[in-house]
Amino acid sequence: MMRHSDASTFNDQLNIMALLLILLFLACFVALFFSPMIHEIVGAVSCLAVMWHCFANTGFFCRLFSGAYTRARLADTATTLLFTASFLVLMVSGCVLSSFLTPSFAFAADWNWVLIHLVSAIVSVVLAFVHMWREWAG
Repeated sequence: MMRHSDASTFNDQLNIMALLLILLFLACFVALFFSPMIHEIVGAVSCLAVMWHCFANTGFFCRLFSGAYTRARLADTATTLLFTASFLVLMVSGCVLSSFLTPSFAFAADWNWVLIHLVSAIVSVVLAFVHMWREWAG
Protein backbone atom coordinates (compact mmCIF):
# COMPACT_ATOMS: atom_id res chain seq x y z
CA MET A 1 0.00 0.00 0.00
CA MET A 2 1.25 3.46 -0.89
CA ARG A 3 1.77 5.95 1.93
CA HIS A 4 0.42 9.50 1.46
CA SER A 5 3.94 10.89 1.00
CA ASP A 6 4.66 8.23 -1.64
CA ALA A 7 1.45 9.07 -3.51
CA SER A 8 2.24 12.79 -3.27
CA THR A 9 5.75 12.24 -4.66
CA PHE A 10 4.35 10.07 -7.47
CA ASN A 11 1.78 12.76 -8.36
CA ASP A 12 4.51 15.42 -8.32
CA GLN A 13 6.55 13.29 -10.71
CA LEU A 14 3.56 12.87 -13.03
CA ASN A 15 2.92 16.63 -12.98
CA ILE A 16 6.54 17.34 -13.85
CA MET A 17 6.36 14.71 -16.60
CA ALA A 18 3.20 16.29 -18.01
CA LEU A 19 4.79 19.75 -18.07
CA LEU A 20 7.91 18.38 -19.75
CA LEU A 21 5.77 16.70 -22.41
CA ILE A 22 3.96 19.95 -23.18
CA LEU A 23 7.28 21.80 -23.34
CA LEU A 24 8.64 19.16 -25.72
CA PHE A 25 5.58 19.47 -27.96
CA LEU A 26 5.96 23.24 -28.04
CA ALA A 27 9.70 22.85 -28.69
CA CYS A 28 8.80 20.75 -31.74
CA PHE A 29 6.77 23.65 -33.11
CA VAL A 30 9.59 26.11 -32.43
CA ALA A 31 12.27 23.77 -33.83
CA LEU A 32 10.32 23.59 -37.08
CA PHE A 33 11.46 27.16 -37.81
CA PHE A 34 15.14 26.37 -37.29
CA SER A 35 16.15 23.05 -38.77
CA PRO A 36 14.35 19.93 -39.95
CA MET A 37 16.96 17.82 -38.14
CA ILE A 38 16.36 19.60 -34.82
CA HIS A 39 12.59 19.24 -35.32
CA GLU A 40 12.96 15.50 -35.93
CA ILE A 41 15.25 15.03 -32.93
CA VAL A 42 12.88 16.89 -30.61
CA GLY A 43 10.00 14.89 -32.13
CA ALA A 44 11.79 11.62 -31.42
CA VAL A 45 12.51 12.71 -27.84
CA SER A 46 8.81 13.65 -27.50
CA CYS A 47 7.83 10.20 -28.72
CA LEU A 48 10.09 8.58 -26.13
CA ALA A 49 8.69 10.86 -23.43
CA VAL A 50 5.09 9.92 -24.31
CA MET A 51 6.05 6.23 -24.18
CA TRP A 52 7.67 6.86 -20.77
CA HIS A 53 4.46 8.56 -19.59
CA CYS A 54 2.37 5.60 -20.79
CA PHE A 55 4.73 3.16 -19.08
CA ALA A 56 4.48 5.14 -15.83
CA ASN A 57 0.67 5.00 -16.09
CA THR A 58 0.15 1.36 -17.01
CA GLY A 59 -2.61 1.21 -14.42
CA PHE A 60 -4.84 3.21 -16.77
CA PHE A 61 -4.48 0.60 -19.49
CA CYS A 62 -4.87 -2.30 -17.05
CA ARG A 63 -8.16 -0.87 -15.73
CA LEU A 64 -9.47 0.21 -19.14
CA PHE A 65 -12.16 -2.47 -19.39
CA SER A 66 -12.98 -2.94 -15.71
CA GLY A 67 -15.34 -1.06 -13.45
CA ALA A 68 -18.23 1.27 -14.13
CA TYR A 69 -17.97 4.11 -16.60
CA THR A 70 -19.15 7.43 -15.24
CA ARG A 71 -19.31 10.50 -17.46
CA ALA A 72 -15.99 11.72 -16.08
CA ARG A 73 -14.28 8.38 -16.65
CA LEU A 74 -15.74 8.15 -20.15
CA ALA A 75 -14.44 11.66 -20.94
CA ASP A 76 -10.98 10.80 -19.55
CA THR A 77 -10.84 7.56 -21.51
CA ALA A 78 -12.05 9.19 -24.73
CA THR A 79 -9.50 12.00 -24.38
CA THR A 80 -6.67 9.56 -23.76
CA LEU A 81 -7.62 7.22 -26.61
CA LEU A 82 -8.12 10.11 -29.06
CA PHE A 83 -4.74 11.50 -28.03
CA THR A 84 -3.18 8.09 -28.58
CA ALA A 85 -4.68 7.85 -32.06
CA SER A 86 -3.64 11.37 -33.05
CA PHE A 87 -0.14 10.85 -31.66
CA LEU A 88 0.24 7.59 -33.61
CA VAL A 89 -0.76 9.46 -36.80
CA LEU A 90 1.73 12.17 -35.84
CA MET A 91 4.53 9.61 -35.44
CA VAL A 92 3.75 7.78 -38.70
CA SER A 93 3.45 11.00 -40.70
CA GLY A 94 6.66 12.28 -39.12
CA CYS A 95 8.49 9.14 -40.20
CA VAL A 96 7.09 9.42 -43.73
CA LEU A 97 8.13 13.09 -43.96
CA SER A 98 11.57 12.58 -42.41
CA SER A 99 14.37 13.61 -44.70
CA PHE A 100 16.87 11.82 -42.46
CA LEU A 101 15.03 8.64 -41.48
CA THR A 102 13.37 7.85 -44.81
CA PRO A 103 14.91 10.13 -47.48
CA SER A 104 13.55 8.24 -50.50
CA PHE A 105 10.47 6.65 -48.97
CA ALA A 106 7.35 7.12 -51.12
CA PHE A 107 4.53 5.66 -49.02
CA ALA A 108 1.15 6.94 -50.27
CA ALA A 109 2.91 9.67 -52.22
CA ASP A 110 -0.37 11.26 -53.31
CA TRP A 111 -1.39 12.01 -49.70
CA ASN A 112 -0.73 15.43 -48.23
CA TRP A 113 1.54 14.21 -45.43
CA VAL A 114 2.49 17.73 -44.35
CA LEU A 115 -1.17 18.59 -43.72
CA ILE A 116 -1.76 15.24 -41.97
CA HIS A 117 1.29 15.86 -39.77
CA LEU A 118 0.27 19.43 -38.98
CA VAL A 119 -3.34 18.57 -38.13
CA SER A 120 -2.36 15.58 -35.99
CA ALA A 121 0.22 17.75 -34.16
CA ILE A 122 -2.37 20.41 -33.37
CA VAL A 123 -4.94 17.82 -32.31
CA SER A 124 -2.34 16.04 -30.14
CA VAL A 125 -1.36 19.25 -28.33
CA VAL A 126 -4.98 20.28 -27.77
CA LEU A 127 -5.84 16.81 -26.43
CA ALA A 128 -2.73 16.84 -24.23
CA PHE A 129 -3.91 20.12 -22.70
CA VAL A 130 -7.43 18.70 -22.22
CA HIS A 131 -5.93 15.58 -20.62
CA MET A 132 -3.81 17.69 -18.25
CA TRP A 133 -6.76 19.94 -17.37
CA ARG A 134 -8.96 16.92 -16.59
CA GLU A 135 -6.21 15.31 -14.48
CA TRP A 136 -5.39 18.46 -12.53
CA ALA A 137 -9.02 19.53 -12.08
CA GLY A 138 -9.53 16.35 -10.10
